[in-house]
Order: sequence, then structure tokens, then C-alpha cells
Amino acid sequence: MRIAIVNDMLLARESLRKIIESSPQHEVVWLAEDGQQAIEKCNLNLPDLILMDLLMPVLDGVEATRAITLEHSCPILIVTASVGKNATQVYDAMSNGAVDATTTPLIGLGEQSASNQLLDKIECINKLISAKPSRQNLQAKPGGETNRVRRLPGLVAIGASNGGPKAVVSILSQLRPNFPAAVVVVQHIDEYFAQGFLNWLQSQSSLPVNEAKEGEFPQTGHVYLATHNDNLVLDNNGNFHYTPYPLDTAYRPSVDVFYNSLLDQKIEKLVAVILTGMGGDGAQGMLNLRRAGHTTVAQNRETCVSYGMPREAVRLEAAVKILALDRIAPFLSYKFDESGNFDVADS
Repeated sequence: MRIAIVNDMLLARESLRKIIESSPQHEVVWLAEDGQQAIEKCNLNLPDLILMDLLMPVLDGVEATRAITLEHSCPILIVTASVGKNATQVYDAMSNGAVDATTTPLIGLGEQSASNQLLDKIECINKLISAKPSRQNLQAKPGGETNRVRRLPGLVAIGASNGGPKAVVSILSQLRPNFPAAVVVVQHIDEYFAQGFLNWLQSQSSLPVNEAKEGEFPQTGHVYLATHNDNLVLDNNGNFHYTPYPLDTAYRPSVDVFYNSLLDQKIEKLVAVILTGMGGDGAQGMLNLRRAGHTTVAQNRETCVSYGMPREAVRLEAAVKILALDRIAPFLSYKFDESGNFDVADS
């Protein structure tokens, strides 16, 4: 990959450059000391990937990410001194187009694990942007005997990637506190800062937001977030379960895998929603759900930060509805609550 590095610290820039150049698959195409320089250099020489710092003079990483994403289709990986301490800025950057975030590794300071993590992140993004959408059923390995004695009255399954945090909040903040369905969010986010993202969602949502815990049965009126790097599924008993399978998903947790785990569940009313994100994760699983008779919704191009995932769902004719972001929550209320108000002709 042709990779650009944006960081105001010389030591950080040099450390990142050495790590990138240690891999024969990658090259550094340019360096920038602030977000404004990055914007100008992108206009002249667009890389395959940008490693973007957050706290910089002139123009910070969040604003630079927003500006670059508006003009170019280029994945941005946030590389910052502390993902935890800068959590708010990380979520802002991901809401404005960043694909993921990791800690800045510094050569010579005992940061080999961070260096490996960075290269792993880059490889994951490379797979994400180069992988052709799969037409296979991405099924997790079966997990024991089928009981399925419990029935979910209603479930909203939301999948999202870059641009997703703000889009998810937009929907959750519009749902009434006693919304008559469980909501499960599968957001492409590393488990390292999933807990911080969970806390952030809790402060923004009108519904209680919980971690999707192993073995727990989703309850009506609650939101559940996938918080592990393994894939989230509903198992044979309708409980949350994390599985490493399938092993070759381009990004984890996989939206496709979660959607496909819903196919044989006892759910009275199910709506699958695919939001902004790069790549094609979720489209095939959504198509399978539509073929099974469930309602499916894709965010429209105009309101997406990255139109990759919804575009693939539309291309496969997996989406029953294509809606602007601010119309998705009213549609969910219309589907699950008889008092909901939604003009079908306006969809």
C-alpha cells in the first residue's frame, strides 16, 4: 500500500516511517506535519491509506479527516499517543470518516507490540478495501443443540463502519425510551476502545445501552453493542455468543455474520439496518434476511460519510427501503409502534 503519515512530532513520524518501510508490501509516499498540509498533499498525490494523528497545530486530525473524506475516497487510520485519553476525538474522527484507531508505536521505546498492532491494522484495512464482496453465506460454526424456546418480539440489527458512531447516535437518540424492540449494534470498532464507545453511546441514547455479553438474551427496550474482536452472533438458544469463525472475515465484528445468525431465530418482527461504512460487509447477510421475508433498510448515499456498505446492499437489491439518516428512526417507530408516524410515500 502507498501510505501517508500525518503527525506533528518528528520522533513519531520517523518511527511510523520505519515501521511501514519494514514491510515490503508498503511504502511511505509523503509526510505531513499537520492536517492542512495533509489536505494539500492529498490533492496532489492521493495515497492508499493515511495514518492521521489527532492533536496537531494549524488543523487537527478530526477536521483534516472530515475535509479529506468529503473530497476523496481514502481510508484514514487514526494513530494517536493515547486512544483512551483521546477517546472523544477518536469517536469524532470515526464519525467523520476514519476507519479505525490505534496507539502510536515509538521505535526504541519497547513498543514492538504496538508496532505489530499497527501493521495488523494496516493489513486489515488493506483486506477491507481490496476484498471483493462475498456471495457466500458467512455463517459461524454451529454451537450445539437447537432449543429456541424463547421468542424475541422485535429486533433491530444495525451494522456500521466508518461514519457509524454519529449515525448510530442519530438513530438511538430519536427512539422513545420504551421502544418495543431490542436493538443490536455491530460497529466496526476495536475491542480496545469499545468500552469507551459504549460509555459514549450511553450518554447519547434515549434507551439504555449495554454490552452484548456472552450468554445473555436480548431484552426489549435495550440497545446492545458488540464489544469484542470476535464475531457476535445469536446462538441456537437466541443468546449472544462471540465466535472467531469464520476466520477470514475482512473486518471484525462482521455485520454479515451477525445478520446470518438471525435467519433461524424466532423473531416476530425483524428490521436490519445498514449504515455508512467502507467495503461491503453486511450486504450479503442483508440479502439473505430480505429473501427470508424480513424488512431491510440501507442509508442513502447523500447522508453517508462512506457509501460502500449501503451501496453494496443497494447493488444486490438487499434493501427494501433506502432512507436518509434522519428518516430511519421514524421508520423504525412506524414498524414497531402503532403510534409511530411515518409517511411511506416519503421513503
